[in-house]
Order: sequence, then structure tokens, then C-alpha cells
Amino acid sequence: MKAFVHPANEHDKWGGQALLLGMDLSLWPRVRKLFVDWGYRGLREVARGLGLELEVVARPYAGAGRTTPLPARAERRTARPS
Repeated sequence: MKAFVHPANEHDKWGGQALLLGMDLSLWPRVRKLFVDWGYRGLREVARGLGLELEVVARPYAGAGRTTPLPARAERRTARPS
């Protein structure tokens, strides 16, 4: 496995591209498919050039607006004493 930590002000696409291009795929000959989140969707061509398939598995803000507030009793239990 390999990780690449890039600056927060750098788009995921560019960090992912550096990671893919720096990988030695001969170490993982059976890897053929990459599962990525929405931020890496621009890497399809890079992955294809390496003989890999890229599948985006999440959409941005999935589930946004579907939150349920805690019951008042639970809020009291988790509040700090004053």
C-alpha cells in the first residue's frame, strides 16, 4: 500500500495523479480497479493509461439535509455541567 499526503490547498485530482504516477504497479499485479470518492473523478484518463479502471463510489454531500436532531433528553446527558 502507498499513501500520498498533499497540501490542503491542492485539489485531490493533482494529489491523486502524483500518487498513481509514482506507484510501481508490478508490486500489485492483480489490482485492476480503483474505488475513489468524488474528488478523484478527474483521474479516469490517468488510471486508464495505467491499465486500471476507476469507479467513483460516493457523491458529494450524500445524505445532506437528512439529519435528525437528538432528543432533548440525550442533549442533557451529553451537556457539560456548568
